[in-house]
Amino acid sequence: MTEPALWSGDRSTRVADLSPVLPLQPETGEWRERYHSLFDGAPVMICTVDDEGCLVAANGHWLETLGYGWTEVAGRPVTDFLTVSGRQAVRATTLPTLRTAGVVRGEEFQLVRRDGAPVEVLLSATARRAPNGGIDHAVAFLVDITERKRAERARRQVESRLVRTLEAAMDAIVIVDAARRVTFLNGAAEKMFGCAARDALGTRVDRFLAPEFEELIRRNVTDRSQPSAVWVPAGLTAYRADGEALAVEASVTGAEVDGEHHCTIILRDVDERHHAHAALRKLGLENVYLQEEIEMQHNLGDIVGPSVAMQRVFHDIQQVAGTDSTVLVTGETGTGKELVARAIHGASVRRQRVLVKVNCAALAPTLIESELFGHEKGAFTGASARRIGRFELADGGSIFLDEVGDLPAELQAKLLRVLQEGELERVGGTRTIRVDVRVIAATNRDLDRAVAEGRFRADLYYRLKVFPIRVPPLRERRDDVPSLVRYFIEKYEAKLAKRFAPVSGEALDALAAYPWPGNVRELENVIERATIISRGEVLDLRDWLRHRAGDVERPRGTPTLDDVQREHIVEVLDRTGWRVSGPDGAAEILGIKPTTLAARMKKLGIERPPTGSRTQSRRSSPHDS
Repeated sequence: MTEPALWSGDRSTRVADLSPVLPLQPETGEWRERYHSLFDGAPVMICTVDDEGCLVAANGHWLETLGYGWTEVAGRPVTDFLTVSGRQAVRATTLPTLRTAGVVRGEEFQLVRRDGAPVEVLLSATARRAPNGGIDHAVAFLVDITERKRAERARRQVESRLVRTLEAAMDAIVIVDAARRVTFLNGAAEKMFGCAARDALGTRVDRFLAPEFEELIRRNVTDRSQPSAVWVPAGLTAYRADGEALAVEASVTGAEVDGEHHCTIILRDVDERHHAHAALRKLGLENVYLQEEIEMQHNLGDIVGPSVAMQRVFHDIQQVAGTDSTVLVTGETGTGKELVARAIHGASVRRQRVLVKVNCAALAPTLIESELFGHEKGAFTGASARRIGRFELADGGSIFLDEVGDLPAELQAKLLRVLQEGELERVGGTRTIRVDVRVIAATNRDLDRAVAEGRFRADLYYRLKVFPIRVPPLRERRDDVPSLVRYFIEKYEAKLAKRFAPVSGEALDALAAYPWPGNVRELENVIERATIISRGEVLDLRDWLRHRAGDVERPRGTPTLDDVQREHIVEVLDRTGWRVSGPDGAAEILGIKPTTLAARMKKLGIERPPTGSRTQSRRSSPHDS
């Protein structure tokens, strides 16, 4: 008899008795029925092949896993369902082992499903000998390990990513086993210890760590009753391979890995960090000093002014900005009080939060309380929903109360409570709300006089005047005019997409000599108009020069347009009892918005007169005698 061609695959079909061979019991009907039940319902893949490797039987799990019906596979060589590498392995290893030993245990293969998807299996097979000593048939048991192999690959990927992450870490990372032997050393640790990982693996970690580490490692490796993580920020020492000592901080963490207890030690060179921090502090101080020098010598934010008078203002801003003290900014209309407030906020620790602006002169007395402190739903007619006030909005930041001298008396008391206690209540509410707000107030009024006349609370005044800053009028800082002119020209060059040549010395002298009753705001308006009407690179100031000359030559007593507007607005305000907004307010009578009227009043220097005084209801025009 020729040698059987077990699993050779050289015959494509062999239809034989499809009943499985029963090697353990006589072929009785009862045993055959039980065998069929066990065979077909087994939770593993089972198949029987003859001496030429063709399928004689296959159980339900085998057929279901590979996606075939029995009639489609009966008699086919089992190698038809193997990958190319699987066929090679069968011929090279499995077949010789089966022939000689009669059994194969734990070999891994890949089968191929009907749809082409691979199925990874673990093979065990037993051969039954023929009378001539050859193989009569073989029974193969296959366990689907596809998911296990996928999990192993995923684990290897995770481990690979973890190792790459640990290798990329800036801190030195060392992992030791229960015997304190090094099992892992990342690149930062190699650099810290001056020792390659290959030379450190398997050695005791004690060679790199001072004795004070011993207790920390013992707790996390052997003593499970102790915390599994310890952080020691200072006071530890590590050693390089050459014996050099390093001051380090460390975290020591214990963990179970595959049933074994390991300890992870993360080290950071404290000396190196201290050197880096010292260098950063030095650079920071140098930067602060240079910034202060630049700002003190030239400008602060959008405030321009190299004059001595403005340098004093810059110095005051620098002094108070870093505190939470209340600031009172005083000065004439148009001097830039709001810019000072913004500069204080911008240089403070609150600069990351909002600066909320409130113009106390532009709001009606009936509305300003709601604006500042908010109101509850139904608090008054028209309060259809709860509203958060400006103080709540500014919580954690700063609030700028412009024209604070115009606050009604009843509001002054509530503002004082916020300054003293940091507490407020919404209009119509009963709940006390705490706020943390830095207050910066501004006014162009004489508050000392207002206090003396009883129009402004003395206790509120002194609360606001913790740190007073006076912004000088432009006539007291004429040296700033050339810098301001250049600043405004550059500003409007960008807006209008124009370019202008430097202003002549004669023009600058004329601009500096003018008293500027409207201060910086008036100067900006003149420059803006000049940039608009100029047709070439030379800034056209002829219109302003003619207007100024006309002011000088105009007969005494002849009113200007500003004089007429000022007089008319004051007359209307007198009729309304100086009520700016609301029904029958001055803004409604004049046909303009309340905010527009407030801006016009500020531009024209109109201030509310003391009670009973009509002659003090406006500032004198620069053209009045």
